[in-house]
Amino acid sequence: MIDKKQEALDFCEEHGILGYTIHDDGTIDVDGDVDLSSRGLEALIVKFGVVHGEFNIGYNKLTTFYGFPTSVTRSLYCESNQIRYFKHCPSIIGGSFLVSDNKISNFDDFPQVIGGDVYLGRNNFTKLDNMPEIINGSLFLSQNYLTTLEGCPKKIGKELTADHCQLTNLKGLPDEIGGSIIIYQNQLTSLEGLPEVVNGTLNFAHNRITSIEHLPKEVRDNLIMDNNNISELYGFETKIIEGSLKMMKNPVNLICKDITLESIKILNMSKCIENKGYKMKNLKWFYSLMDMELTDDIMDDIQGFYTVI
Repeated sequence: MIDKKQEALDFCEEHGILGYTIHDDGTIDVDGDVDLSSRGLEALIVKFGVVHGEFNIGYNKLTTFYGFPTSVTRSLYCESNQIRYFKHCPSIIGGSFLVSDNKISNFDDFPQVIGGDVYLGRNNFTKLDNMPEIINGSLFLSQNYLTTLEGCPKKIGKELTADHCQLTNLKGLPDEIGGSIIIYQNQLTSLEGLPEVVNGTLNFAHNRITSIEHLPKEVRDNLIMDNNNISELYGFETKIIEGSLKMMKNPVNLICKDITLESIKILNMSKCIENKGYKMKNLKWFYSLMDMELTDDIMDDIQGFYTVI
């Protein structure tokens, strides 16, 4: 019969774990940090109880959370494994939870108490069911197979990042987001669902947005709109507090390569474009106001998208 206490003792000694207490059933409590990263572990042969510190078991070959602590008072690092589900995951994580680069596809048994940031990028998630209602820190969902944010927590204390997913709309976007909203490289066609105020950067570059309708009234940091299908900017009223506007490779950039808050005012005042059409007289006036030359090459580019009206 395997002596679980001896097995736990041997494991602690082998892996340099300090401040441990081993119970009669072999469960290991630790007063301090545990670092088991990059050890080539395919499974935990021991069972941890409470870890009063960080628990780092990233960059191994684990397929489950079996053997993990029941609770971790600081951060839990288990990124870059081959974990497939949250069963046996700690129920309480006092700090951040890093589980990126695994193979998890659903949120069954997801911990409901997490004190810090949550990193879930590069997994196999297709939906966000069973997540807690509140994430105190940032939530990172990059490079998953999400088409919607429905099921997302209602409140995120800091940043929401969901780039390189397959989002087609913003349904389910949390009611409260304390920081930036990063949703570039998706398949969005509308900005409907964005809050009126973004307390950080708003980045929706590399989508299929055709209209600035539903833009926030205020963005604290940068507003990044590159690589969309926006052809006009009438009604643009977003106030950028501390950052800048970045808008390149949209159809409207054929009219004005360097879009700034000032050039938007002049562009809209000139009324030179409307519904994918341009007015030649007004276009010349716009270029005169901007002190720019309307060259034949620029006209060729404009006529490749806009029609004269």
